[in-house]
Amino acid sequence: MSVAIHGTNGVTFNDGTLQATEARIVQVVQATQATNVESTSASYVATGLTADITVSAGNKVLVLGYLNAVGVNAVTTGVKVGLFRASTEINTPSLYAGYNTSSTNHNQIVPLDFLDASPATGSNTYSVSFLKHTGSGTARVMIDNAMSKIILLEVSA
Repeated sequence: MSVAIHGTNGVTFNDGTLQATEARIVQVVQATQATNVESTSASYVATGLTADITVSAGNKVLVLGYLNAVGVNAVTTGVKVGLFRASTEINTPSLYAGYNTSSTNHNQIVPLDFLDASPATGSNTYSVSFLKHTGSGTARVMIDNAMSKIILLEVSA
């Protein structure tokens, strides 16, 4: 099967099974963070990676980006990463990011990609937090001040 591009907004498969709507990107917001954060808590801790976007009624928000250099410093310590809209966890990109089975840190990049189909109309704050999911060691993110990024794209309905 091949794909044909029609006009500037639509995509149609030659057999006619799919035709994209005229959705478009209305705005793009980006934020970065590169400060090491660590915790021994089993409760979420803010990474400092956060961005705000104002959304029109009926539109969606496509979240892109990554949390860089997730790691731990003790045997069997796991790091859980959560993506939040305001205080609501809307996605868990990784339940065992940086899980370790030896005394050597295991670093990992956690993608934050998620389509938020029901953001509030108006201002929305998206942020990334983490916690020590298992074990007794210290969970760390952005080790050695490795940069992380969040990109918010408002997509028209």
